[in-house]
Amino acid sequence: RDYMGSGIADITWHGQDAWNADWSKDSRTIAFMLCGKHAKQGSATDNTVYIAINMHWEMHGFRLPEAPDSKDWFVVANTGVASPYDIWPLGQEKKLDNQEEFLLSPRSVVILLAK
Repeated sequence: RDYMGSGIADITWHGQDAWNADWSKDSRTIAFMLCGKHAKQGSATDNTVYIAINMHWEMHGFRLPEAPDSKDWFVVANTGVASPYDIWPLGQEKKLDNQEEFLLSPRSVVILLAK
């Protein structure tokens, strides 16, 4: 629900296509976005976070929702790459080169931050 009137619900569900989760029993991918304007029932503002999960044994592309408020997506963590590129310290997150789509390795999770 968008109980804050931000234009985005507190949590939105996505699949390989932004805003279109695949709830079928055969789907092996899911993503969700947490809107920071809904933090603590709207009494605080936090970052918007997008998390994509690829449970398949093949790589999949995820078309990303546009980051809110003219912000960009930055990688916080990506379990599909080797260290030291799997986690970025707060304030040092890596900006995505492609803001429209993210290729996620097999059996991996990525956490993106809008800033």
